[in-house]
Amino acid sequence: MRPGGPPQNEMMAYDIEEVPQLQEAAALYAADHLDAAQSLLSKAVQDKSGNAQAWLMLLDLYKIRNLKKEFEDLAMTYTVKFERSPPTWNQETPQAEARKEARPNSDFFNFQGKDGLLQDILKFTEFANRLGSARTDLAKIKAITSDEADALAKTLLDLRKRNVPIRFNNVTTLIDMLKKIIGENPSKDFLGAWALLFELYQREGRQSEFEDLGLEYAMGFEMSPPSWEAVPVQAPSADAEQANETEAPATLQGYPLRGSVSLENVAHVQQQLIHHGASNREVHINMAALQRIDFSAAGIFADTFSKLASAGKKIVLIDVNELIFPLLEAFGVHRVAVLLRRKAQ
Repeated sequence: MRPGGPPQNEMMAYDIEEVPQLQEAAALYAADHLDAAQSLLSKAVQDKSGNAQAWLMLLDLYKIRNLKKEFEDLAMTYTVKFERSPPTWNQETPQAEARKEARPNSDFFNFQGKDGLLQDILKFTEFANRLGSARTDLAKIKAITSDEADALAKTLLDLRKRNVPIRFNNVTTLIDMLKKIIGENPSKDFLGAWALLFELYQREGRQSEFEDLGLEYAMGFEMSPPSWEAVPVQAPSADAEQANETEAPATLQGYPLRGSVSLENVAHVQQQLIHHGASNREVHINMAALQRIDFSAAGIFADTFSKLASAGKKIVLIDVNELIFPLLEAFGVHRVAVLLRRKAQ
């Protein structure tokens, strides 16, 4: 193992000495060893052979770490060396990891609930809008009124519509609480609980439960329930049939993944993707807003695509960033899916 690399127990059974240099850098990044990944990539860009992928990986890492001057300096040199346009600083890549590095746990919001949740929800809304992402432990919500549930549902819906990543721990705890409230109070006075439960089912990809709840809602209140908002999947272009080095067409959409995949949420991510794939022969997954896959979760994440492929699905991963691409290759995802790189421009 190279100096500055992660301890062996963090790297699972994956021997980092046996993989190419750029896969090593991707594994270091996935294990949250950002300094080591940056050092390795900095050495790689100094190699006279001029591996453009190393430059693109380092540019992505500078952006994620919010190192704008370093990014701009390297981007200028990249343009001269390769005679092509570099990525731009204002790409859609979120800056959550940079905040995490500079201020540990800075995007974690703690619901207090001492005097009700409405003030907490207002603070949570401002917090998520200001940072551009948030995570919270829903197990800390011990009670919720219909008005509070309605306010939280509206907040989560608005954030989802604006693609602000929100990550939950213990979401099942709140779901079970809402199901109990609905079961014990079948009146319109508790519609807020229904609204929040619909939103949590939507966010968790639980379409079957969402539709069952919608039927119960329609029969109980004689009103139309919310509609499931599945992301439309378009037919792939001819480029999608080529090797995984091909860039994704700008118009190609897919099931969106956002933020980070970690041990805390990888089971939910896997469930969502398999559920999405069940009703689609071709499974397109948009990874433009996926910033990092934690190394500890990478094996489970990769196994998701093996399961989909075994079910006869064609899988296309769209807009994979340069730091994630080699990690997916190291775990063999390219053998069961088409990987389309994020466009440089």
